[in-house]
Parts: sequence; structure tokens; C-alpha cells
Amino acid sequence: MKISFCENNKGKSKVIRKLNEKYPDVQTCIKDCIGKCNDCSKTPIAKIHHKIIVGKDREDIYTKIVKKIEEK
Repeated sequence: MKISFCENNKGKSKVIRKLNEKYPDVQTCIKDCIGKCNDCSKTPIAKIHHKIIVGKDREDIYTKIVKKIEEK
């Protein structure tokens, strides 16, 4: 599974670190843009399998990503 974050996304480093610790087989990357310009500087956003996941804060986005990982 590949999870992409925008370089402008706030809190991404902590989310990526937690994901890499718990799910070492999941590939995380930081891209210049994931197609949600301006939104990603305001709220946590990730892209998983071409679908955008939005969270209220970094804990919320982490929880939503974990749910997606565990569905697979």
C-alpha cells in the first residue's frame, strides 16, 4: 500500500513516523502536490489508492489511515 502526503501538509512527519513504526511494509511518501491544493496546508490530507482521506487533525488522519490499512 502506498500513502502520499503533500509537502505542505501540517503534522505529516509525526503521522508518517507513527505509520512507519506500526506498519513497516506500508510505503509512505511526500509529494509536491496530491491534487488538493490549498486544502492540505489547512487540514491533514493523505492520498491512498487515488482516494483522498481528510482528517480534523493529525490523530484523526492517522486513525482513518490505519482503518484503511487494516481493511486490506
